Amino acid sequence: MKFPVLRRRDQRALAVILLISFPLLGWKASGTQPFGGNTGRSYRFQTDPNAASVIELRLLPGIGEKLADAIILERNQSPFKIPADLQRVKGIGPKKLEAMRPFLPNTAEEHRKP
Repeated sequence: MKFPVLRRRDQRALAVILLISFPLLGWKASGTQPFGGNTGRSYRFQTDPNAASVIELRLLPGIGEKLADAIILERNQSPFKIPADLQRVKGIGPKKLEAMRPFLPNTAEEHRKP
């Protein structure tokens, strides 16, 4: 008498899981990571608050959806000439500005340089 431990459907599902898992386990055991892993590169970006989209503004530290919308409303009334001008936006104080400063060009001209 034959009593399979798993039904045919369960055996197929297990086979698929194992086929997917083994390569990932192999990479783990070999010390490499799938899809390139961490190459040790760091990426820095700068964004011009006068031209950035809501999505780009939300990449800045401490900026959420509402604050990004407020930045856009303020820049439409009067463009920002220097990073300190961002403090005109309610919710951006000295601490938040300092956190954002590495990601902002010093002047509008600096951002436009090739």
